[in-house]
This record gives sequence, C-alpha cells and structure tokens, in this order.
Amino acid sequence: IKAEVIDKVNMPSAATPPKLHHEELRLFYSKSLDNIPKEEIDKIIALPRETLVTDLENILKDSIRRFDEFYLKDYVDNTHDFSIHALYFLGALKAEESLPKVLNLLRISEEFTDYWYSDSIEMFFYPTLYFIGKNRLDVLKELALERNVSCWNKNKIPMAVAQIAWHEPER
Repeated sequence: IKAEVIDKVNMPSAATPPKLHHEELRLFYSKSLDNIPKEEIDKIIALPRETLVTDLENILKDSIRRFDEFYLKDYVDNTHDFSIHALYFLGALKAEESLPKVLNLLRISEEFTDYWYSDSIEMFFYPTLYFIGKNRLDVLKELALERNVSCWNKNKIPMAVAQIAWHEPER
C-alpha cells in the first residue's frame, strides 16, 4: 500500500537510510524511545546544531521515503522509532527552522501518521510543535486551514497551540 502523499511532500522512494553527518544518530534506527542512555542523548545534543538539525530533518524524510518498505512489516520499536527520536530532538533544540518539514508529516495521509505514530501521535507531536511553532502561529494556521489535509492530522495544530496558553498564559 502506497502512502498518499500530496505534492508538497512528494519524495522519491529510497531503499536505504539517509547518509548522515553524524553517525551518532544511527542509534535511532536500533533503539526504542526507552533504550537511549542519557550519555548518548547528551552527546547528540552537543553535536554542531546546523548539521544535527539537517540530519534530524533527513531522518524525518526517511520515514516518508521508506514508508512503503516499512509498512509491509510489523512495527518494532527498536527499528521504527527513528522518526519519533527526530521529532523529540528537533523540539529539544527548538529548531523553528524545521517547522515546515515537521508539518509536512501531517500533510501525508492518516495511514502514514497512524503507522508511524499510532495512538500516541499527540504525545509525539505536541511538544515538538509547541517548541518549534509557538513563534510561528501564522504557519500553523496555514496548515489548519489547508485543503486536502486530514482532519485527524489537522487536529494536532490547535492542540499544540493550546500548549501556549498552558505554558505561557501571559500570551
């Protein structure tokens, strides 16, 4: 089954993981969320920001490019959580420049987001969207109003924006 991808995120399929600037990120492809030691997290956060953000964005793209390959397999946390790791690190880095690439994940079909993020999509997207989108409400609004984006995926936007009221009530 092929993921329904709109033009904004249409990417050619790939058979292998992306080439990365930082080999430390390869562990995203072999460790679940619970299995990355704090020392490894600290090493990753200390990497040069610009190339780290580029690598994290490429890992997100990998979830799109190799969706067809992974979709045929059972979801296994140790080998499938790479996109979730990338989302969390982009949020931790407050990588506002990555907002369009994160939003592109929501532009893809519900089948795509359900496979990669399942019932925990809120837990994975809200923190990231809050940290990278809180200063770009105009961009979040554009996606919320965009045609041909599933309501299920669009619903992540107002829920993330609500985090601003929770964490920054003065706004």
